[in-house]
Amino acid sequence: MLRAKPRTLRRSSYIQLPSNASHAPFRRLHQPAVDRKPEYPVQPTVTSKDGTRTFRSRQHGNRALPLSPLLDPIAIDAKEKHTRPKPFRLEGDRTDFQKELEANPFARALATKVRECALTKVRLPKHFLLPVVSYLEPPSEEEHGKRQQTQVHVRPDFDLEVPPHLRSRSRTYVLAKRDIITLLTGRSKWPAVVSERMKRWAGLKLGRQWSALKPKQDFKWHEETDEQVLQALRAQVVRKLNDAWDRGDIVASIELEGKDTACLLHFEGEAEQTTQKNECGEESVYDMNALLGDEKWQARCVGHRMAGTVAVVQSSRVTSLRTALLRLTDYIGKEES
Repeated sequence: MLRAKPRTLRRSSYIQLPSNASHAPFRRLHQPAVDRKPEYPVQPTVTSKDGTRTFRSRQHGNRALPLSPLLDPIAIDAKEKHTRPKPFRLEGDRTDFQKELEANPFARALATKVRECALTKVRLPKHFLLPVVSYLEPPSEEEHGKRQQTQVHVRPDFDLEVPPHLRSRSRTYVLAKRDIITLLTGRSKWPAVVSERMKRWAGLKLGRQWSALKPKQDFKWHEETDEQVLQALRAQVVRKLNDAWDRGDIVASIELEGKDTACLLHFEGEAEQTTQKNECGEESVYDMNALLGDEKWQARCVGHRMAGTVAVVQSSRVTSLRTALLRLTDYIGKEES
């Protein structure tokens, strides 16, 4: 008589845990093998003719399709180029050409970023332009806490003493010419410098819809703006003149023995018949009586110690002074200077 073979119990892959356990009631004893994602070959790509987009090549000669900006390496590189750390620069001795270029104010002026004039639509380096911003005047001590009508002011951002939270970050630019500033004031052309970003900033500050703001009603342009810019440029020149005098970079013209001259400055007194050529081959002789105009500015030049004709010694330390003289000369114009 055949006896039945005892049945063996199959070991289950799950075990029962008590219901009061802190974790899941079931636990897998044997973890299944994790399926790895298949690796596909990299699809060939081509770059557009202008180098601004990447296309994916297709089979059978079909037209290539553009990649998404999320996958396009050109778009990703353009997005991250401003946050990418700059490469390490080796510090070493500069060459003679680099030293000469650093001391050249004309090269410094042309090396500034290019911006567009809001009135004439001319694109020039920022050295030849004036930045214009909108700002709110802080309330005075007497009017502090009182309700008053707030008006947004617009003026060139040159030595403007306004806290950062009361001025707009966006800027527009106009030519650094007194005739242009006078034209903006006299013919009411100044609303052209109020950009959409300025309106958005003013709308947030005033609590109004920015699209409903009108430049002539909600913004204010001061009539004495041209004179304010002129006084600010003169103050900058006088400040740099005093600094150069204290460093010994300005000497009398008769004391130039074995020293290269950057430019000559004619103050009160008879001007010497001296011709000095600058890097561009033009006469770099400045008539300070015409540039500074009022006697109070000349009196601030270290108490009239700069009299007659003085010379500025050629050095990289006086580049900012020469740049300030160029800006003041361009702003006044040849007729007044």
